Parts: sequence; C-alpha cells; structure tokens
Amino acid sequence: MRTTLGSVDTLGATIETGELAADAVTGAKIADDAIDSEHYTDGSIDTAHLANDAVTGAKIADDAIDSEHYTDGSIDTAHLAADAVTGAKIADDAIDSEHYTDASIDTAHIGNLQITTALIAADAVTGAKIADDALDSEHYTDGSIDTAHLAADAVTGAKIADDAIDSEHYADNSVDAAHIFDLARGSLLIGNGSANTAELTVGSDNHVLTVDSSGDIGWEAAASGISTTLTDGNILVGNGSNVATSVNPSGDVDIATDGTFSIASGVIVNADINGSAAIDVSKTALTAGTNISLSTNTLNVDDAFLVNDGNDTTTGTITAAGLTTAGYITLSDDTPADDTGTGIVVTMTALDGLAVGELVHIDANGKLDQAHADAAADMPAIGIALTANASGGDAEVNVLLLGIYRDDSQFDFTPGAPIYVSDTTEGDFIETAPSSDGDFVQRVGVAITADIIYFNPSMDVIEHA
Repeated sequence: MRTTLGSVDTLGATIETGELAADAVTGAKIADDAIDSEHYTDGSIDTAHLANDAVTGAKIADDAIDSEHYTDGSIDTAHLAADAVTGAKIADDAIDSEHYTDASIDTAHIGNLQITTALIAADAVTGAKIADDALDSEHYTDGSIDTAHLAADAVTGAKIADDAIDSEHYADNSVDAAHIFDLARGSLLIGNGSANTAELTVGSDNHVLTVDSSGDIGWEAAASGISTTLTDGNILVGNGSNVATSVNPSGDVDIATDGTFSIASGVIVNADINGSAAIDVSKTALTAGTNISLSTNTLNVDDAFLVNDGNDTTTGTITAAGLTTAGYITLSDDTPADDTGTGIVVTMTALDGLAVGELVHIDANGKLDQAHADAAADMPAIGIALTANASGGDAEVNVLLLGIYRDDSQFDFTPGAPIYVSDTTEGDFIETAPSSDGDFVQRVGVAITADIIYFNPSMDVIEHA
C-alpha cells in the first residue's frame, strides 16, 4: 500500500510521531474503537471531552469520590442509602426541631438528663407528654398552683398545715354551729387573759357576769354585782366612773314609783315656753271682767266695752266701721316722741325716696311725693309722712293729716309762729313765708314749742308775684 503525505512517499515505511504535524490526526483519521486507555496521557481527558452522563458508576473506582467531588446540595434524599447517615456523619448541634417527624423521639433515644429547660419550647410539654405520677413537689414553682388547677374537694384536712387558716380564709357565715366545738349548756366563749378563746362554764344560781380591773369576765354572787334593791323614787344613773348609781331626781321634775315623770309646781317661767306654743286661755291668769268673757282660746270684748258712761283706756288700736260721739275726742298725747305724731292718720301710696317727717303732696298719678313751694305741681301739702319708703318702688306709708308732730333735729321754731311749706328744700318746713316771685305760700300749722307743731294745713295756696 502506498500512502502519500504531501510529496513524501510512505510506501512500505512507518510514520513516526515526529513526522506528524500538530493537530494532524483529526477525529476522522482515527478508526472507531481504536483509542483505549493507553492512548491517553494522565489528566488529558478534561470535563469538556466527557459526554453528558458518560461517567457511570462502573467507571468510578471504589473509594474514588470524596467530599470535594460533590457540589453543595448535590446529595439529595434519593442518593442516600437506608441507614447511611449515622450519628458520626451528623455534625454537632446540626439537628433541630424541623428534622424530627412527630412522635419520632421516644424515651430510648433520650439520654438521661439531656433535655434541659432551654431545649423545651414554651407550652411544648402538654399533659399527654408527662408520665403518670411523674410530677412531685420539686417540679412546682412557688405559687404556681392556683385555684383553677385544684380539683373540687382536692384540699383535704391532711393537706392544710397546722395553724394555717385564719379569719380572712372564711367566707361570711361559713362557720356554722356544727363547726364550733361543743359547749356545755349555759357556757360562754370568752377571750381569756392569754388572748385565746376559752370556755366559761355556767355560773351558780344568783350569780352575775362581772368584769374585773384586768378586763377578765367571770361569775360573782349577785350581792357583789348589781343590786336588785333600789330606794323608792330613785333611778339608776351612770356616774363619772361609768358605774350605775342610785340617785333621786331633783330640780324641775320628779318620778313616781310607776315610772311617771311630773313637772314640779311653779318651775316653768316665760323663757321655757316656745313662742309658737298654743296655750289654752284657761291655763293663763286671765279672768273675765266687765264686758270681757273667756271662751277656750278666745278673749271676747263686748261692744258695751266702748259704749258706757265710764272712761275706757287701751294702749292698742281700736278698729271700727264708724265712730259716733255726742261729746268730743281727746288726744291725750300732746308731747309725742321725736319724729312721731298723734292725730288723724291715713295710709296712702307713696313714691320711693320719701323720708319720715317730710311734707307731702298728691301728684298727678294720685301718689304721695315731697311738697315744695317753688312749683305749682308740688303743691299743696296735705300731710306729714310718719313712715318712710325706701323700697325702690311704690309703697304704703302712714300720713298725719291733722294733729301734733315733733321733730327735735329739724324744728327750731318760735312758739306761736305760723309754719309754711319751704320753697328751698323739698318736704321741709319754714317759719317765714316764701317771698320770691313764682313761689307759693301755704300755711300748714303753728309752732307749739321749738320742736313741736300743731299741724292743720290750709288748702288755700297763694302764688307770690
């Protein structure tokens, strides 16, 4: 066979490696299945020359693959043989709660004292996880067992420490007679000198309960306690030492043996009587007399009291529908007190601001106001005000129309001199008649003394021109 390589004749000759140009042997020049392991140099087959999935398990030498041949996460559950992951293959602290299936940890897999508090999730240990009779006193924290966790009737007498129950543990009315230790008939429960509850047995006949100076209660014969003897008419009264003492009531009251109190004779004075008390006339010292009769609480005065031949006297007010006399009327008080008068008095409506002792006239509205001699509208004077009006509005006042009037501070007249309405001061009196043009002259009375006048106003008013 003759092979020509360029201009070289290879007939009958061998082609050496040195005679081959670089990259001269292409894939097409290599016969199928002609290359085997001895044709490869060590490390000449790289990842790029391997077909996908070309490296099968049979091509991998035993124990040839170690940790650096695996990419992270490339070994999944399907590539792990059953029981292949032993305890030695698991890193310390690598397994946590998500790696366990429910109920996969049984008692055999838990080392003694290996489960600490820090490893148990909150509320992870349910009642079903705790073995029967496994909890004793050291497993409870102080105060951790509350009322809700105690079964009904679970706290028996054996579970309660001695002297552990006091008053705040009892509900009201919860201690009934059946729970109090038995007492002999007639015995009492008392607090003794040691501040303990004790039984005081029944005393003997005619003994009474007493308390000594130390506060201890005991029985004593009745003669040493409260006496049943009491003097007739006496009562028991607590004295300054808080001891019942027999005393006889004295002063304004007395007591009978039947317990009735009575008021001593002659001890009630006027100050003892309430102002609103309705005292029957028969209980007073009033007696009937001429023209006077008593009927229950009514004092009756006969009409004849004011119609007789004698002289009748009263310091009060006589009110009558009319007065008829065949003789004369005498006003005995010719020297009245200061700022008062006696005579004929009427009640009329006055304007605000009227003072006692002022001369008054009747205005266009029929009401009283101060008289003044410098204006026709303020004249004539018809009376003297005996009461004032400072109410802030219209009010009723008493007016002297005719009589005697006294004013120690305002009057200083010459006895016998005529008195006129003032033309300078409203409501005032003057001794000299007004003399200015346009003034009005009205004589209202005559001076009896320097401070008393006889008031009898003339209704004639003369205008001075």
